Amino acid sequence: MKKFLLIIIVNLFLISCNKNKEVSSNQSNPFQKELIHSIDYVLDSTYCRGGKDRMLQVRYQKYDNKDFIQVASVYDYSTDSLFHGTEYKNNLVVFYNKEYFENKINHNSIEKNTLLKKYENFNNKYSGGVISEKRCFEIFQIQGDNFLKTSHDSFYYNNLFADPPMLEPAPPPTK
Repeated sequence: MKKFLLIIIVNLFLISCNKNKEVSSNQSNPFQKELIHSIDYVLDSTYCRGGKDRMLQVRYQKYDNKDFIQVASVYDYSTDSLFHGTEYKNNLVVFYNKEYFENKINHNSIEKNTLLKKYENFNNKYSGGVISEKRCFEIFQIQGDNFLKTSHDSFYYNNLFADPPMLEPAPPPTK
């Protein structure tokens, strides 16, 4: 009986070790590392100062055969097309554009649902969309697994991700 219990305990320990290895290998995903670095940039930016009550919104947009990600400090979220939610450095981070992020980041619907319930006060259905605005944001152009911050005076920075979030941006002015 003791041998049987010992075998079960050892097997459970080995299974637990294997799961930990899988998690750490997923965290070494170069795209995800760059994404976390970009989120840190917005959280730590003097341009993007906020309070403890802020949340971040991450969205993707393709424009002119280029890929862009916007990381925005916002007041609330909409559940329409919300793909994933996670907590990072005590901030709620929500992701839209499932078709883009689904194969690029670790996601878990149970975690998302739990966090949306925890941060229900950020749901824009309670404000009627009145406070649905960005405090500040950065846009990164994606080249491979590298994220390049766009200039604040660029066409991309000033025209991509116009509200509402899922609309196509206006074309650049013609000369």
